[in-house]
Parts: sequence; structure tokens; C-alpha cells
Amino acid sequence: MFTTSLFQGVVFLLVGVLIGSSLSVFWPGLTAQNSKTDSLVKSESSKLSSVPRRGGGMKFGPQIKKIHINVGPNVSPITPPDGDDTAVVAVEANLAIANHLREKFQKTLFPHRFFVVSCAVAGPPLSHLFQPFRFYNGNRGDSSSLAEALSKEWWATQMNVTSFYGPGPAGFDFVPVIPLQDLLDSIPTDLEIEFLKTDTQGFDLSVLKSASREAIRRVARIQSETYSPANKRYAAENNRLIEDWIPFMKEMGYQLTNPVKDGRLGVAEYDALWQRID
Repeated sequence: MFTTSLFQGVVFLLVGVLIGSSLSVFWPGLTAQNSKTDSLVKSESSKLSSVPRRGGGMKFGPQIKKIHINVGPNVSPITPPDGDDTAVVAVEANLAIANHLREKFQKTLFPHRFFVVSCAVAGPPLSHLFQPFRFYNGNRGDSSSLAEALSKEWWATQMNVTSFYGPGPAGFDFVPVIPLQDLLDSIPTDLEIEFLKTDTQGFDLSVLKSASREAIRRVARIQSETYSPANKRYAAENNRLIEDWIPFMKEMGYQLTNPVKDGRLGVAEYDALWQRID
């Protein structure tokens, strides 16, 4: 029996060698395609890992020197500026829109310079858990938020009638929530975080407060969506410019570069621009 089994093993080995040789002779394109695929995978991998980075879990190409972060971009994210040294990290909790951003911006328009992270950003007690992300404001969910809307206006009553890619679950999805600290810690320390934009429908200050002062000060410029005292739009919201933002940002070492003008506080939303004081 041992002799028979040994003989069968040798036969199978020879057959395998012959089949492999035949494939390379009669279908040379098959092995060539496999070789091309392997080379492509190695090439793409080398673009991400050819330069050692200090700290952080995210990998960027050797040409990347600066990072811009967009938390809550919806379908209109910030995009990389001209040149090849800046990458954008877009953090979007709406999974359908995140997939749209990947297809349009990450894969097509800005390969290797635009990256999508599918999650929400907030501090305790929401962070490091899955939370309901509520869809508001029609097809694209422009006003969607981790918070429940207080307004009775039309935008707050249209809860995901149709999602970005057609009919979807009514009302909300469960999404992972991370603190800003985790996001900043994931970016290698030898890269400059030049700009951070938040547009999280009432959670903007919670986003900033979910990181340490040291981590926040890695960011040179910050743009945040703030609200006036008369326009509280979401539950559990502490996002007022004068009462909430200015004291906090002063403590963090930033100054407001577009001061509020007379009558401006009557507007519901105000995009405040902050510059780090070095």
C-alpha cells in the first residue's frame, strides 16, 4: 500500500507540472496577467509604505506632507489644493454618501490624495460606541446628525424619504463613533495638519472637545459651524459661538479671524474661522 500511495503521489505531481507548463504555453496571457496583478499590488503598496512615518496608523504616499480634515462633508467635501503634497481625509457618517465620496473623489478625481473614513466623530458618552445617526433634509440628508432635531421646519420632518441611492431604512442608521483624538492620533506626527473643517449639525464643539489640547494644536487652522443663541436646532447642543466656542478656543490657543459683525448673530449658522496662535 505504501508503494502504491507513493506512486500515486508522484503521478499527481507530474500531472500538476505538465498542466502548469501547458497553461503557460497555450494561455501565456493568463500567467502574464497574474504577474501584472502581483506587480500592481506591490506598486500600490509601495506608494503607501515606501517612506517610514512616525506614529499614526494611517499610511500616505511619500509625496504627502500636509493633511486637511473634513468632518461631515456630505456631498461637497473640501478637496486637495493644487500640487501633490496635500491629502484630504473626509469623515462621513452617512454610509451611502461615504460610498459616493469614495467613487467620485477617492478613486476618480484625487487617487492617493483623498481618503474617506466611514464614521461619526464626537466625545463621551457617545464615542467608542455605535450610535443612531439621524437622517434629515431630504434625499442627501444635508442636516443629518447624531442629535435629534428640535425644529419643526420642513428639513427636520423629511427623515430619509429616500436615501442618496434610493429607498433606505426609515429615520437612522447605527454608525460607529470615534473621538477626534483617535483620528488625530492616527495621522503620522511628521505630517502637518494644516486645516480642519467641521460641519456636524450641532456636534461641532463636541468634536473638538473629544481631543486633548496638545492634539488639537497640531491643527493650524480650523473652520467650525456654530449657531446663534436664538437658533438652537438640535437637542443636547452646546454650539453657540459667543457663549461656547470663543472661551473654549481661547483656552486652546486660537483666535477668531472672521469676527461677528453687527446683526450677524441673527443668522442660524455661522462658519467661524480660527487660527492657531504660535
